[in-house]
Amino acid sequence: MSDFEINNGRLEKYSGGGGNVIVPDGVEVIEPNSFSFCENLLSVTLPPSVTFISQGAFSYCEKLKSVSFSENVTEIFDQAFAECKRLESLLLPKKLNRIGKEAFLHCSSVKQLVFPDGLSEIDSFAFNGCSDLEEIILPDSLTELRLGTFMRCGKISRLKLPANLLKIERWSFYGCHSLVNIDLPDSVAEIGLGAFEICKNINEEKMLSSDFELTPEGTWIRTPV
Repeated sequence: MSDFEINNGRLEKYSGGGGNVIVPDGVEVIEPNSFSFCENLLSVTLPPSVTFISQGAFSYCEKLKSVSFSENVTEIFDQAFAECKRLESLLLPKKLNRIGKEAFLHCSSVKQLVFPDGLSEIDSFAFNGCSDLEEIILPDSLTELRLGTFMRCGKISRLKLPANLLKIERWSFYGCHSLVNIDLPDSVAEIGLGAFEICKNINEEKMLSSDFELTPEGTWIRTPV
């Protein structure tokens, strides 16, 4: 009996014992929660045919340490790898276009993230609580950082923001207390309430007051030159 339930290229359920798993070629979609709570899953290798990783697909696989992505994956949906606390190796696929809400929530062992060129969306709280994350290099294709994207990533000390970034939403870097210097691109027009709150090495008001105005709602808006 196969460990995989596959219908029309959609992997609906994995029922194996875990360990190092190789997903069969021909699978195009990893369906919602198909591997979730697989307590002995250590690594996953996805074939080139995979293009979508659905909501919660690998959530709560607490022993999962590495994922070899198909380079053809374009979307990683909400909570796809949430609570994978031992996930360390994370080389994101080259064709990735979107990362869903809380996709890597509390993946507290990931140390470095290099995002592919062409990535256009990272949804809210996608990397919230990635507490070992030290370095982020964001591609210039990204124009907006959503609510709480890197919230409580307390070890981030190196950050490269996109050259075309327009907006940083509320709490994007809340609690990133290892951040020291932030080079804001001239393109940034709006910074939300508490975007750099509890970043003890950054004085948000001092950093922004010369180029931005603070609205009554707590949003910083770049002043016209």
